[in-house]
Amino acid sequence: MNGKSSGAADGTTGPAARIAIITPEMATEYLRHNTHNRKTKPKHYRQMVRDIANGSWDLNGETIKIAVDGTILDGQHRLTACVEAGRPFTTFIITGLPQEVQRSMDVGARRSMADVLGIEGEKHTSYLAPILRLVWMWDAGDRKFNGNTTPTVTEMNALLARQPQLRRSAEVAATTYRSFRALSPSAVGTAHALCSRTSAGDATWFFARLADGAELPVGHPVYALRRRAQSDRDVNRVVTTATQVAYVIRAWNHLREDPTRDVALIRHSANRDIPEPL
Repeated sequence: MNGKSSGAADGTTGPAARIAIITPEMATEYLRHNTHNRKTKPKHYRQMVRDIANGSWDLNGETIKIAVDGTILDGQHRLTACVEAGRPFTTFIITGLPQEVQRSMDVGARRSMADVLGIEGEKHTSYLAPILRLVWMWDAGDRKFNGNTTPTVTEMNALLARQPQLRRSAEVAATTYRSFRALSPSAVGTAHALCSRTSAGDATWFFARLADGAELPVGHPVYALRRRAQSDRDVNRVVTTATQVAYVIRAWNHLREDPTRDVALIRHSANRDIPEPL
């Protein structure tokens, strides 16, 4: 494989498209001609590595684009991922393109996970998408939500298929945010998903009281949680989603450890891991 365009399928010059199985060896050869492209983004292609290695890469119409002289115009991340995964993948290839068309590539709006969920008919998509992302990161061992490893769309769809109850977490996030806006929906929904794993029944009561604050005495963990979140909001304090998730789980753990114990303030240091729900 020399990376050169073979022209159109009828033998004339011009762009030609085909479906090909790209092996790691072929990808390596193609990448020898990757001389006119943006810098690769390891975080981006390492997501693709997992999909290719797992055999879950879809033939979705996206193409490897190659110029008339063999230069890679688009697809360097997919080719690099193929090499790192050590497995082949199937894709469309277009060869014989003028090199100047590269300037118009990748300028459209990227389809978000919320867009994908909306197309599939899911509800509360703007909340469900970040919940899927954060729960996937949690299950991958990221207890600070640093984002060093983030899921692909395929991985998030697979997570939703395995854990359909995450739809309920998105619904709880939406309901809570309508009543209590001091915590982000993504933080509430993620915390609900994690706490529900230990007790779905207790989570129903806990998150209902987080939303409405009804019949909570001073010193109750949910009362302390609501005060902390509202105080942050009142002074416009910037609090990360990870810290808000930690607030919720700490209040949950206080209640599970000792329901009679008074809690004055919910605390969490940003350099510490989010605690495991009890």
